[in-house]
Amino acid sequence: MRGMISSKSNTGQALAMQDVNAGTKVDDKHHYSSKSYSSKLIFNLHDLWTSEQLCDVELKAGSYSVKAHRCVLAAASSYFQAMFTSDLMEQKQQVVALPTLKPHILAALLTFIYTGNVEVTAETVQDLLVAADMLQMPDVVVTSSNFLLKQLTPANAIGCYRFAEGHHLDALAQSVWQFLEQNFPEVAQEEEFLDLPIELLLRLLLVLAETVSQCSSDAVDAIKASVPLQ
Repeated sequence: MRGMISSKSNTGQALAMQDVNAGTKVDDKHHYSSKSYSSKLIFNLHDLWTSEQLCDVELKAGSYSVKAHRCVLAAASSYFQAMFTSDLMEQKQQVVALPTLKPHILAALLTFIYTGNVEVTAETVQDLLVAADMLQMPDVVVTSSNFLLKQLTPANAIGCYRFAEGHHLDALAQSVWQFLEQNFPEVAQEEEFLDLPIELLLRLLLVLAETVSQCSSDAVDAIKASVPLQ
């Protein structure tokens, strides 16, 4: 019996080899996709960063300096990509100064670049948002903007709108403006309302006038004529 099994096994192998030799097509490709590869890569890059291995550039913000990898910065930020791949003088500099960034904000953004994690607080959100917008890091811009919108109240909405408009954060400004329109009666009772620039006040009054059905068309037209609409 043992010999018969062995014989059959050998026969099967021989037949398989004959099929191959006869030109039977065998699949010679195997596609493999690792679900954990990206997370392992990020972990290893973070480890290289924290141990300052293979770093080829140093970033400075005030008295704070930190080493990093040009290719990682360029992959995470369009700002750094343009800086390190164009003819800008920073392309060859070993130390790149970022004087408009606060040290703790640069540290937070670098942590995001190397880990994908960032902590947003009421104390840091505005500085973080402005810096992320400058460095062209849209994920941080979006999460910081969403944080501000969740904190929005009639008491702080005008200040938030002026902040967004002043830093050309158009998407945030548009969302805050919608909040102002929808909550105008409450906003008008807050202290910030008393410090409104005349142009912004007229724009808000125009919105209010257009929502009041009793308002005459002549009154609306008069307000429109005095408001520099965007």
